[in-house]
Amino acid sequence: MKNIFKHRITKILLGMISVVILVLLPSFTYWRNWRVESIPDVGEPFDVEAYLKSYDEIEENPFDTLKGASTKYWEIIRAQNHTIANTNPWVLWEQRSVADRSYLAATDPVVDLWLTTIDLSSGYEVSPHEFNFESELPVTQDSRDISRLILIRVAHLMEEGKTSEAIELYGQYLKLSLRFRDGIMISNLVGIAEYALFWESLSIFLQHDSLTIEELQRLRAIVIEHHDKCQPVSVNLRMEYMMIYNSLHQETDSRWINSISREDEVAQRVLNLIFQNWYRYCDLPAWERPPVHEHKCNSFSLSGIWNQDTAASQCQFNYFVDEQEEQILEAYHRLASTKGTFNLALISIRQLMKAYDRDLSRRESTLTMIALAIYHREHGTFPQTLEELVPQYLEAVPLNRDVNPGWQVEPGMPISYQVEEGVAKLRFDIPFLNSDLHPPGKPSYTRPFE
Repeated sequence: MKNIFKHRITKILLGMISVVILVLLPSFTYWRNWRVESIPDVGEPFDVEAYLKSYDEIEENPFDTLKGASTKYWEIIRAQNHTIANTNPWVLWEQRSVADRSYLAATDPVVDLWLTTIDLSSGYEVSPHEFNFESELPVTQDSRDISRLILIRVAHLMEEGKTSEAIELYGQYLKLSLRFRDGIMISNLVGIAEYALFWESLSIFLQHDSLTIEELQRLRAIVIEHHDKCQPVSVNLRMEYMMIYNSLHQETDSRWINSISREDEVAQRVLNLIFQNWYRYCDLPAWERPPVHEHKCNSFSLSGIWNQDTAASQCQFNYFVDEQEEQILEAYHRLASTKGTFNLALISIRQLMKAYDRDLSRRESTLTMIALAIYHREHGTFPQTLEELVPQYLEAVPLNRDVNPGWQVEPGMPISYQVEEGVAKLRFDIPFLNSDLHPPGKPSYTRPFE
């Protein structure tokens, strides 16, 4: 009786194994292949091999010097137990506190060392081979503080009547900011913020009646050169792509289950699909880009079974709306263990485009303010319209790019301009981009500086 029972059990087990082999295993294989093949293989959004090779060919990396300057900077801060209290550059030297003057004198060697890198070729703070979600960027963070020190030095030179030296230092400042606009997205946003500091300081600078037309033309040439060298969004997205690419590979290589589910291939196709969408529209003017959709939802993911610390039970990313919208959404929902990394590492393309649009508006505003300053010195007054500046003083009238939704102003419409009580007022749809330019004279050193 026992033998018969054992025989039946054996037959049942063999039958179950046969079912697994004949039914479940092919089904699993089909599902495994379907996860990958159901996502379009659009390829890499740029030539990754050539991009990495360009970094391998850098012989002298300026960030090595910048890291040394950052180290020295923190040694000074620890020694003095003090940072500058008033970062407004337009404060007369005699009105600064004794502690601030001591701090500025102590940090002069740091600024000098920082400035030695202006003529070096492009470099990197973190190599694209190694850049990942956990990479630290200390030089990028310190650059904001050192940028303020450079602007204070510019204002001090103007106070001493050294206008030509101040303009050349402005040029060095802009060259240095380009170092942070040619790679990592966070660094690029810091470079944009540094330009905003320069832009905020400009209206008072241009008010100095000691500036000659020739010096203003020199400043205009410096600003145009910087403007032309600023990279489009697509260039800066390359390092962002590498950051996610490296982070995904680290994650998928560390878990054996990913090779079974082909998660590495799924993640790569999703990454390429999203970046292809971004690349298709990111460099277009605001009035030619499709709207950005922010997708958020709760969805089951296998990641939650073996990785409770990720955001993998949720979807949160955004994309430009076009005919591939359904493909992008379906592909993103195919993600399993890597979904948390995507949710955490993907930038907001909506916020990124706003930052770039506002940066471009500031750069155009800068050229307009300089054109107005030159025009006033030649004619004794500001023009009644900005069109009077074109083409002799200005290539084109600035346009509104980032606009408040629902307002009458549309992207691509010219900014507003008027002259009130002798003051030229540039007005964008976004109020914090507005600027006032006073006639040449003794500048007011009371303007707030954030």
